[in-house]
Amino acid sequence: SIDFQDMPTLQWVSKRKLVKLALVEEEKEEENQNEEKAEDVVEAQNEEDVKDEKVEEKEGVDQQQEKKDKDENQEEVDKDENMEKKDEKVDQQQEQKDKDKDQEEVADEQGKTENVEENNGKSPKEVKTIEVGSTVLVVEDFMSSSAKPTELKKGQKGVVQRFDDSGDASIDFEDHPTLQWVSKRKLVKLVVEQEEEEQEEAKVEETEDKEKGVVQRFDDSGDASIDFEDHPTLQWVSK
Repeated sequence: SIDFQDMPTLQWVSKRKLVKLALVEEEKEEENQNEEKAEDVVEAQNEEDVKDEKVEEKEGVDQQQEKKDKDENQEEVDKDENMEKKDEKVDQQQEQKDKDKDQEEVADEQGKTENVEENNGKSPKEVKTIEVGSTVLVVEDFMSSSAKPTELKKGQKGVVQRFDDSGDASIDFEDHPTLQWVSKRKLVKLVVEQEEEEQEEAKVEETEDKEKGVVQRFDDSGDASIDFEDHPTLQWVSK
């Protein structure tokens, strides 16, 4: 006789039917076991998820560290490249500076040669020395050595005012409102202007070196027939 919770009265269950009650208990126990298993599975899954999250978190930290190391390495590489470029630029500037210096030295040598030629082949020792009070003439365009460089053109005249300890000259040029400094190495681009008497002597010497002749006649076109001393026949010179 069994008092079931869902029945108002006691219920009789025959002996042969009691096995069904046992089955109900086993199913309940099995259900409980299944629930426990499910809970264990869920718990294991949660633990696995937590483990995966930790692994992912660690991987994320490792990736961040790897990225940081990579960035630092790239910064070092960029820094080294910048230093190499800077050194290369400095070397190029020094090379260009040396090249410019060599060109200036060559130009100075050429200037000296031209000055000798322009002074009727006289050597520098024979050319009049530039000194304070000398009137100088520019024989080649160049830039002055003043703080604000000014172009000095061929033919411009000036009077030397003074020299500094380095041999540079301060010159008062007629065509410039302020005194202009000319470095010692650029003085070769200047010559002392000859006095009138010296100029006449130079002209005479120059004339003596040239051929002489006597004009015989002119034709209707203005061409001249000249009898040169060094030539056996008359020479025609066009107008």
